[in-house]
Amino acid sequence: MDPDELEIQHQAKQLRELFKGRFTQNELVMVIKEFGGKLPALDFIIREDPGVVSQFLKKNKSYIQTLQQDSQNLCRCLEEGINIESSKRQFACRKCERSWWKVVPIRKEVSMCRVCRVKFDPIPRDKEWGIGVFYCLGENCGKEFRGFAVMGMTESMCHRCGFDSPVDHILPPRKKTGEERRTRDNHGCNGINCYNG
Repeated sequence: MDPDELEIQHQAKQLRELFKGRFTQNELVMVIKEFGGKLPALDFIIREDPGVVSQFLKKNKSYIQTLQQDSQNLCRCLEEGINIESSKRQFACRKCERSWWKVVPIRKEVSMCRVCRVKFDPIPRDKEWGIGVFYCLGENCGKEFRGFAVMGMTESMCHRCGFDSPVDHILPPRKKTGEERRTRDNHGCNGINCYNG
């Protein structure tokens, strides 16, 4: 097979993958040869009158119309920017004894451990650990403070009124800006290994 024919076959295979096998290899080779390349062939299939495309490829007209409609919807989504809902979740691998945070789409919250290559579901929100946010529940206080915590377990003392408050939520790690000021309050919680408890 000469190099030009090999290139046409390769381009046809790429288009087959793009169209998820809706056309045969021979059909796409024919279009590429007729219009002089992969991009002109693609343009013909998704933008030309459906009757012309169906006649050229010997396909049902409604089949081509549906294909073109799907293509237009995809192009519109790409132009407008696809809004995929996502969230930052905590993952952990017991075997490697490591944890990490990752932004994952809400529809499929999984992440792979980069050491052992095993996929994991996220840690449940009520079991996360890390830097926690506390809101003091003491009467007329309401102070917000932070410290290391485990959800559902850690209570930390408010340095304003002395009331022990449970952790509200865990903050995902973020890059330090250098502008964050450290508190002068010593951390103290009910954790068995708390150095100041």
